[in-house]
Amino acid sequence: MEKFTQELLRLDHFILRILRYYIIGTVFFFLGLLPGVLGFYFIEGHTFMESSLNAISMLSGQPVEPAPATPTGRFFYCDLWFVSSVCFLFYRLD
Repeated sequence: MEKFTQELLRLDHFILRILRYYIIGTVFFFLGLLPGVLGFYFIEGHTFMESSLNAISMLSGQPVEPAPATPTGRFFYCDLWFVSSVCFLFYRLD
């Protein structure tokens, strides 16, 4: 990062920096969704699309439809909700 006393970056370098941070942020976002998608897919037997929507819904605080039917699925749902809430709180406290 530049200091106020340094010259500004050229436009092509600035665009590459923005693109690099966008790609890094996108990778972290999808890595954060991966446990939820895989859990709903393998534990509950949902389709990939339902699993993805459920994982995204959990991040936004929306109810999961269809709700977990098995005891293992309910435990996974509670565990994933707890872990995502704790991570969100630590992110906000930083």
